[in-house]
Amino acid sequence: MSTQLPFPVYLPNCQIINCQSLEKGYVLTAYSINNRAYCLLCQQVSNRSNGFYYRKPTDLPISDRSVQLKLRLRRFLCLNPACPRRTFSQPCPDWLPAYARHTSRLTQAQRNVAMMLDGKAGSRLLAHLHMPTSHDTLLRLIRKWQPTASPIPHALGVDDWAIRKAKTYGTILVDLERHQPSDLLEGRTAEGLRTGYKCILT
Repeated sequence: MSTQLPFPVYLPNCQIINCQSLEKGYVLTAYSINNRAYCLLCQQVSNRSNGFYYRKPTDLPISDRSVQLKLRLRRFLCLNPACPRRTFSQPCPDWLPAYARHTSRLTQAQRNVAMMLDGKAGSRLLAHLHMPTSHDTLLRLIRKWQPTASPIPHALGVDDWAIRKAKTYGTILVDLERHQPSDLLEGRTAEGLRTGYKCILT
């Protein structure tokens, strides 16, 4: 059944038009408020709609209820007669990567848990937090993580984490002042830690 939102949900550049309450969570139907887009091939701007398509990613939960989005995006006609591409799809909002099944903020939350726990423990905790995912997915999120340039940490925390429990381990370095991961190292030996620490200082 349709219902009002229990509290506001922030979806940049989108308008929520319906909330369906199901047994395990909510389905939020929304559409992009942008009424034009640029052709990916010729960069000609167009506001001529040629139908719609839907993305159905999972978002952060609301309290103890899961949230799935049903996001309606436009298809446009290219207005450039010389362009071989007659139609093109409206790009996804910044918070939803192309082809992703999760919003960026949900993926970030899952990655943060994975950084602090190993894959299996992180997966168990996320199930209780209504953000379920497999331990293999968590390990992939850690491996794909690219740290951004940050100041040299003055207080550094060190811990090991299991890539494959009882088989393969790595070392995580955490900036204790910024409360953010600083680096990931292969193995958990003293020599590997010394090498990684020197790289941070340089």
